[in-house]
Amino acid sequence: MGDRAADVIRILSSIIGIIAVSAVAFFIFSLVKRKTSDSMNQMVDVSIYTELDNKEITGTRVKQVIKQLKKSNCALLVNTLKFSGATLPVCKGRVDGKSTDANGVLVGRTDRVTINNNIKAETSINETFKKGLLKGTGVPFTMIENFTIKSPNGAIVYQPLCVNYGSILKNSMSSEPVGDSFKNAVMINPINKKWKFVGTGFRGYGKPIEYGQTIMWDDKKGCFLTKLDFAINSETSQVLKYNSTGALEKSGDCMNIKNDDKFNSYLLRNASGETVGIVFIQQRK
Repeated sequence: MGDRAADVIRILSSIIGIIAVSAVAFFIFSLVKRKTSDSMNQMVDVSIYTELDNKEITGTRVKQVIKQLKKSNCALLVNTLKFSGATLPVCKGRVDGKSTDANGVLVGRTDRVTINNNIKAETSINETFKKGLLKGTGVPFTMIENFTIKSPNGAIVYQPLCVNYGSILKNSMSSEPVGDSFKNAVMINPINKKWKFVGTGFRGYGKPIEYGQTIMWDDKKGCFLTKLDFAINSETSQVLKYNSTGALEKSGDCMNIKNDDKFNSYLLRNASGETVGIVFIQQRK
């Protein structure tokens, strides 16, 4: 009886050992596979960054890149002409905002960007963003400084807004996210339909803040700069994403991108010089 019990124990021990070894092997395989996949994604990203560094591309290519990189840790900032026309009260901004010091050194503006609701929007915000804008939640917008564009009707836009697809920058929200929920830096007052900031709104690149900061164009480096990192889901520790891209294909929407539209693409780099995103600015015909 004792020998039989010992045999059963040995068999069970062998089975447990085999299961343990298999589990370890599977874990190592999964880890290697994930690291290999990450390395491959990184190689693809580098290739795309090289391709899109200060280039002119089509609307078709913009949409392809957004789809391709939406799962990568990459901020995809998009400005369309209609979107600028719709957000003129916010992004036309102050003419006298300075991004250089008295010696001409690029340091970034330190003032708070202001909203002028006396400026009439040229186009309208469509249903895609309306709910989020009225509540002031869930729509990541990033503001650019030291880089002017023109609206559809030719108005100079001094602080253009971009929709932050892909990985969401801390620049695009007014405060720390809770889980995957966050507050926009701007919203539309549901009563009078006027634009207003959520919290402190956007602050200039030269300010030492953690959220709601502009990104800045550096003409010498030929790229955009950000001091802030990606926003993190406080529950999962994953980078927050915004992949609601339906408006890009929706005719009449302010974010609709036609295949033959022309865009300029620029890289976005962080304080360490690493490329963390791509900025797409639509050309005015």
